[in-house]
Amino acid sequence: MNGPGVVNGPAAVAGRSMGLLVIACSLVAGACTPEGEGTPPTVTVSDAFALDPLGTDRLGLYATLVNHASTPDTLAAVASPVARDASLHEMTREEGLMRMRPLDAIELPPGSPVHLAPGSLHGMLETLVRRPVAGDSIEVTFELAKASDVTLTVPVRHPADARGP
Repeated sequence: MNGPGVVNGPAAVAGRSMGLLVIACSLVAGACTPEGEGTPPTVTVSDAFALDPLGTDRLGLYATLVNHASTPDTLAAVASPVARDASLHEMTREEGLMRMRPLDAIELPPGSPVHLAPGSLHGMLETLVRRPVAGDSIEVTFELAKASDVTLTVPVRHPADARGP
């Protein structure tokens, strides 16, 4: 028997189920994706690591990003609590010399992996507030223009282990 203000039926059950799902997602951080229930993230980040360049106040940031959406996206920025500043760069060989230039963003075409690797595209964590060294792990956020940002804990490697993904 229904009293005043009590609604039963399929719509009420669905509403209560959705409320429970929201509570469950809130309690289990990371168990539900921002793109929707059961939907994989549209951009994945793998093989991420930071490179300790020994004695500087910077860390190189490397990873493989894959855009699983049907439209292009961009890596707009990187960030970490260990750095006050961060930027994106590209290294190229010009007239026998390696040159580094800043980038506003890095394009992520649909379905193709984009490698951030030593001597190529990469992120740079600058003006470190804490100096991580090889063997440490740091939190890094990959900020995307369209997809949800991806935050990972990544290892810090020694320069001798600079092989990219």
